[in-house]
Amino acid sequence: MLGAGIDKPGLVVKQQDGWTSIYSAAPIVPSALLRGIARQAGVHIYSDADDVVCANRHFLCLYAPQGGTRTVHLPQRATVIDVLTGAVVAEDVSEFRLELPEHTTVLYQLRPTNIGAETLASR
Repeated sequence: MLGAGIDKPGLVVKQQDGWTSIYSAAPIVPSALLRGIARQAGVHIYSDADDVVCANRHFLCLYAPQGGTRTVHLPQRATVIDVLTGAVVAEDVSEFRLELPEHTTVLYQLRPTNIGAETLASR
């Protein structure tokens, strides 16, 4: 049955009661679309580039398969330190820019700078 199903929707978004249902018939969804869906759901996006990002409150690892400039968005203000060299990359920032050659991995320590007195007292 040649051509069957070509008149069917391939991507559907449906608002439910308090949540959103998203259906894709495509087996591989572009990363930009996945980032958009994640952003719409309230997920923090560190970079809009097609990089591999692993992060938690204290560390950020980024692998850049393509070279170029990156703007990294942090979920909270922090001082960014290169773990391998100890160099301060940026101080008290919520975002910072990087120029990376292709196939580069960077590992940063994130030291939050907006710690309130109540947080310090509980440590």
